[in-house]
Amino acid sequence: DDDDDDESDAGEESLFLSDSDVPVKKKGGKKASANDERGGKGDSRKQKGRPAALTWEDYLPTPWLMLTTPDPIPYAPQIGDTVRYFRQGHEAYLQAEEAALLASTRRPPWANMPRLRDVELCRVTQLTYIIGPPTLCVLKLQLLESEDYRDQTFSFKYRDMDGVLDFLVLDSRYRGSVDRVWPDGARFRSFMDKSYYSGTVRRRLPFSDDFPNSPWRQYDVRWDEPAADGQEALDRLSPWDMEPEAGDMQVDAPAPVERLPDAQRARAMAGLRSILTYPASGAFRAPVDFDRYRSYCKMVAYPIDLGTIHERTQSNYYRRLDALLWDLDLLVGNAERFNSSSSVFFHSAQNIRRAFAEYMKDMSVPDPVTLIRQYEQMSDAAGNDPHAPGSAGAAGAAAAGAAGA
Repeated sequence: DDDDDDESDAGEESLFLSDSDVPVKKKGGKKASANDERGGKGDSRKQKGRPAALTWEDYLPTPWLMLTTPDPIPYAPQIGDTVRYFRQGHEAYLQAEEAALLASTRRPPWANMPRLRDVELCRVTQLTYIIGPPTLCVLKLQLLESEDYRDQTFSFKYRDMDGVLDFLVLDSRYRGSVDRVWPDGARFRSFMDKSYYSGTVRRRLPFSDDFPNSPWRQYDVRWDEPAADGQEALDRLSPWDMEPEAGDMQVDAPAPVERLPDAQRARAMAGLRSILTYPASGAFRAPVDFDRYRSYCKMVAYPIDLGTIHERTQSNYYRRLDALLWDLDLLVGNAERFNSSSSVFFHSAQNIRRAFAEYMKDMSVPDPVTLIRQYEQMSDAAGNDPHAPGSAGAAGAAAAGAAGA
C-alpha cells in the first residue's frame, strides 16, 4: 500500500520547521563539485538549530528556487517529472547534512522500503515547499518499475546543497547518457555553474561495492584545472554529468530534452503577454520587493510572479504545461496566504489562473483577458465586489506590491 507510515509524507508538513529542524542559511560561492578535492563550497556556518538572531534576509529565497533557465544542474523539480532516484546519492546527501549538523530526524525511504534498488524510475506526484531558512522542498515520488514497491510512493525533504551531486536525474537525461561508455583516457566536458569544465577519464569502476551495477559516479576523472593547493584535481562523475568535449567550449547550457511543444509554448507566451498588459495583473507582474515587504518571505515559502513565469516560458524552463499551471496555482496560493481569501488580490489571481488554463485548453479562445473580463463581470453581477468599503481587498490595496508573487 501507500506510504501512510512514512514520516516524510508531504501532506503532514507544517508551514514552519521546528527549531531542531531548521538549517542555517548557507553562503554562496563559485563552482560546486562532487569531492572536497575540487573545493566544494559547503555550509559556512555549522551551528545546530536556529541561530540566536535571524534577520529577514535569512529568509530570502535561494537562487535554486529562482531559476528561470533549464540548466541540467542543479535539478529543479517540476510536477510530473519522470526521474531516476539514486539511493547512493540520497545517502551522500544525508551524510552531507549530518556533517553540517543540519540533519533531519526523518527516516530515509529505505527504512520503510528495505528492498529499494540502487536506481529507481519514479514520477514526481507532489511538491510542497517549507519556509526556511533555507527553503526546503518536500517531494513525493511514485515508483514506476520497482520489483517490490511498484506504484507505491515515498517522500523526503530536498534542497540544492553545495558540493553535493544531484541524486534525482531526469529520466530523459539519464537515458541519453547511461549507454555511452567512456574508455580510459577519453576527454570530456561537464556543465557546472553556467560554464563548461574539461577533464580526462582515468578509469571506470563502481563507486561503492554495495551497489556494483550502479552507474552513480562510476567514472574516476581528473580535471584539467588543478585543485586549490596546486595538486591534480581528482573526482568521481556519473555518465549524465559528462558529454564529449567540443572544440569551442561554448558557454551555453545543453539544450533541454523535455520542453513545451513549440506551438504550445508560442500560445502560452502570447497569453501571458496579454495578461501582463491587463490592469488586474499589476500586483503580480514582478517579484515582490522584499526590502519593502520584509515579512513576505517569512509567510511564503516559494515566491512566484507572472514576470518570472513569462521568462521561464520564454527560456524553455517548463518541461510540460502542468508545470506552468502549477506555478500559477502557487501564485493563487501565495496571494491567499499573504492577503486573504476575500482579498482583491486572491480573486484576481484566481481569475488569471482560471482564464489561462481555459485559454490553453480551448484553442477557440483568442485571448485569456477576454475570459478574465467575463469572470469579473460575473462576480460584479453576483454582488461580490472585493473593492467594497471595509473589505479585505480594500484594506489590502496598499500592499499591491506584495499581492502574491
